[in-house]
Amino acid sequence: MVRHRRRIGLAVGGCATALALWWAKPVDRAQSEAAQLSPVDRQYFASLAKLVQASPSGALPCAVIDLTRLDANLAKARAALSADQRLRIVVKSLPSIGLIRYLLVRSGSRELMVFHAPQVPLLLRELADLGSVDILLGKPAPAASAEQVLTQLPEAAQRVSWLIDDAQRLRAYREVARKSGLRLRISIELDVGLHRGGVRTEAELLELLDEIAASPSELTLSGFMGYDGHVPHAPGWNKRQAIQQALVAVQTRYRQFYDAAKAHAPQWFATAKDAPRLAFNSGGSKTLPLYAGLPTVVNDLAMGSGLVRPAHFSDEALADFVPALWLAVPVLKKQVAPPLPFLDGLWGLFRFWDPNLAVGFFLYGGTWDAPIVYPLGLRPGPYNDGPIRNLLPNQQLLTGSQHVLAEVGSVVLLHPREADNFAALSDLYAIRGEHIEARWQPLSPLN
Repeated sequence: MVRHRRRIGLAVGGCATALALWWAKPVDRAQSEAAQLSPVDRQYFASLAKLVQASPSGALPCAVIDLTRLDANLAKARAALSADQRLRIVVKSLPSIGLIRYLLVRSGSRELMVFHAPQVPLLLRELADLGSVDILLGKPAPAASAEQVLTQLPEAAQRVSWLIDDAQRLRAYREVARKSGLRLRISIELDVGLHRGGVRTEAELLELLDEIAASPSELTLSGFMGYDGHVPHAPGWNKRQAIQQALVAVQTRYRQFYDAAKAHAPQWFATAKDAPRLAFNSGGSKTLPLYAGLPTVVNDLAMGSGLVRPAHFSDEALADFVPALWLAVPVLKKQVAPPLPFLDGLWGLFRFWDPNLAVGFFLYGGTWDAPIVYPLGLRPGPYNDGPIRNLLPNQQLLTGSQHVLAEVGSVVLLHPREADNFAALSDLYAIRGEHIEARWQPLSPLN
């Protein structure tokens, strides 16, 4: 009797387990995603993939910029600026001379933010025909970097504002100015809440201003930079309200620095028509749209990634911005019923349970750590060990059902998490509609 009950219990438990496994059986992603994606979007990605596949670089990984979408994002960024505010394009996030040129011409801006000092001579030479391009260093660079730039291109002294975060760095730059015989433009970094660097007190700011004023032949003030990168991460039950309060706090702190500096050294804040314009920089892709109508002394706002809206930039501030950058990677191999090392005997059972393991697609290169947007139904396969590591890093495996529309030579489109990602590729195609308008080369981070 006891054995009989035990057998019944085991049978019931086994049936329940089997039913639970069958209930948890994955759906065919290619079919479910096709039902969720609008026909317009399906047509957009299919057309984009076909266009790239037919391009000269169709057999190699490349990046694609949608100029129509880029223009729309640029218009939204400019609409957030007041009449006395300028847009500064961030080179780090848009690493291509061709793309930067396009944005400067399209926006009318001549302001750039550069994070890698060795890129300065290249940018100034390549963009010389656009007129007076103004460069602000986005982080304090070693004084030796400035010395190398000025040795290569002395005229950079009139075009570049070097970011200074403390008295020690200022003195090092003053020594570079003395050795080169050039007068350097200095922008002072303010800590307006991020606590990553820069002066934290008004006394520190006034000390730097005094040192600049004491060396008029070597140094001149070009403005301030107070980055608000912490604002999008403000904690609070009401996230939108917390962000807005943090942004207002930044403007209050910035204004305090500004007022103290103006009272202490009014000569640099002259309002005469021919007086040099000081750039009071702040903002970034995740905050610039929030500056619309905001009372502030900030007259120089930076944006890079937001103009192409990569996957990690889905913040509410960019809700009206659309993705405009894709990575395009060709399929090298296609395997029906791809095997799995060490589990060959069980692999058939896995495929029976999960239809998304029916076909394997090996990409050119990898590991591509970015969401896959087309063809529908593809995911990183079982060879992947975590979100980034891969047992086959030079040919990443994706798996999908028999309904995935991909063959050898097909192009897989990915939405990069960061805009900087395409700097590692050889080509950047600028498309408009169903046509390739330009072919640009990415700007290597080593340049």
